[in-house]
Amino acid sequence: MVAPVNPFAPHTPEHVDFELWSMSHNAASGSGELDFLRGVHSAPGIAEIKAFLVRLGQPGLIRVSSIWLDKYPIVVPLASSGCSTSKREIGDLAVVVRQSRPSNLSILMWILQAKVEAPNWQALGSSKKEIELYERLPAFDLFSSQHAGARHIDSFNLGLDFSGVNPMDRRFWNYLLFKDNSPGKGTVTAAGPSPMRAHWLSAGPHDWSFASGLESMLTSGSLLHAQTHVHPKLHPEWRRLYQRLWRFASRKKSTVLPGGPWIRTAMRILDGPAPTEIMSLMVDGPLRSESNVGTFGTTGFGIPPYRLTTAPELVQRFFEQISELDGGDNDVPPPDDQRSDDDGSGVPMLVIDRLLHD
Repeated sequence: MVAPVNPFAPHTPEHVDFELWSMSHNAASGSGELDFLRGVHSAPGIAEIKAFLVRLGQPGLIRVSSIWLDKYPIVVPLASSGCSTSKREIGDLAVVVRQSRPSNLSILMWILQAKVEAPNWQALGSSKKEIELYERLPAFDLFSSQHAGARHIDSFNLGLDFSGVNPMDRRFWNYLLFKDNSPGKGTVTAAGPSPMRAHWLSAGPHDWSFASGLESMLTSGSLLHAQTHVHPKLHPEWRRLYQRLWRFASRKKSTVLPGGPWIRTAMRILDGPAPTEIMSLMVDGPLRSESNVGTFGTTGFGIPPYRLTTAPELVQRFFEQISELDGGDNDVPPPDDQRSDDDGSGVPMLVIDRLLHD
């Protein structure tokens, strides 16, 4: 199959979006949102994202990682919230940015619900329930899966973090719209919008390309940077949600991979050694667990061929900050999270780590 020609100018966010989108382009039958997401998590997709972020010329060392397990935590709104209590996914992708500075380690999280654009997509399938979750912020219980008897993970009331503030001003989550590439619907031109757009429903037509969203998360003072910062004092409930999702994504061991539906995961290490070797090189931190071998891909802080970094003191500081974050238990889940029940429930994550000098 011949890859579609990218119509956007090189090095632009739209160009990156098109490359990621076309990695799952199927001109014969079209692709679903999970196909497109697999392109994002693939080794070439991770490399494309890092190359774009590096070309931006922002300071510091950048590592792009992907953690993709095979199921999602499930949300059940509380009856007292006034919303439907039916089950729904919490999202299809969590973009996590961890920025290490000498003074602190800041965490940003952007949860995205993927959709293939279609007429009246808001009314199709599970969209109504997901829109209700994202737009109304009901208090909810989080379960390890949608199966009967699933383990209760925790309860959250994200609305508490927005007392007196319009929740629409804090877009921790958006809808990630992929252009339909079914036969007769896949044409993308440089005059049109990106084929991969983050969209906020209540804000009407307000949207931006996926790659420009990633750029915004790394740019201090930008809209998305300010609105996705899970500050422990300003947004303690979002901070707790981040911690729980991170623990599931980074520590859960899948019992389905590689034979399950997520076989096209980011399993390839781009920068050199075999997974077992790269885990020992990472020294410490959330990626050390052997349960992650085979489900993790990274471009690393170095430049191929693989090397840890040209500034080891920054890496050491980064891991020390991770260890100290939230009392030192941020990346050490409690014993009950070590189990592999429910086929390794987790939320797919794209993780961007940036280490900054003084």
